[in-house]
Amino acid sequence: MTIGTGIFLGALVLSLTYLFVATKDRWRWKRLTVGLIGGLAALVALGGGGLWGYRVWEDRVRPIDELGGIRLGMSQEDVLFFKGKASEEVEGDWVYKDDTHTIGYKVSFKDGAVNSVLAVGQRASLPIPLGISGFAGTQAVEQRLGTPSAVVKSGDGLSRMLHYESLNLMFGFENDRLEAVGIRRDGKTWKFARWMDAPVVGSGPWDAYKREPVVPRYAPSEE
Repeated sequence: MTIGTGIFLGALVLSLTYLFVATKDRWRWKRLTVGLIGGLAALVALGGGGLWGYRVWEDRVRPIDELGGIRLGMSQEDVLFFKGKASEEVEGDWVYKDDTHTIGYKVSFKDGAVNSVLAVGQRASLPIPLGISGFAGTQAVEQRLGTPSAVVKSGDGLSRMLHYESLNLMFGFENDRLEAVGIRRDGKTWKFARWMDAPVVGSGPWDAYKREPVVPRYAPSEE
């Protein structure tokens, strides 16, 4: 609290005290107090109900066309304008990573427009839609969204991708830990491809910018 705020609040309390002393025999303070408390309670209930309704509306199951501020169908020029220059480009894909390396995005284009957005990183940082927790496993996702349209497994068996084609959504897991979320507009499923140099951010098979080509790993690929 700043000094100015303290002075203001102190003056307000003193003014209310003086007003009460000066008018206690003329004003019905009990009725005013009850009315004030009732009004505040109504405002709190209305605000809480509005916030609850907003969350329910936002978390409703629906197709997702935006992730991390990048929309499906957005032009390359708009992505550059709104997101800035990519951290690097990998075979035509634009890769964005934050300074803390907790999350990164791989943006793929088709005919000059965004075809897919893949976000990989720490569970607490992932932009997970539809009210799904970052700590959800495959079972929790299926309970929320139903049976996936496709389940793709990595060659080493450690990772899986749950696709929901009607929602444009994919959830990526390693050892049943959520590691990635993606959206895609062409209706196809991501595949796992062997790689030595991953253009995404995360851990394990989803590891990002790992430049030591020691053990072949697996990462999502549009092809």
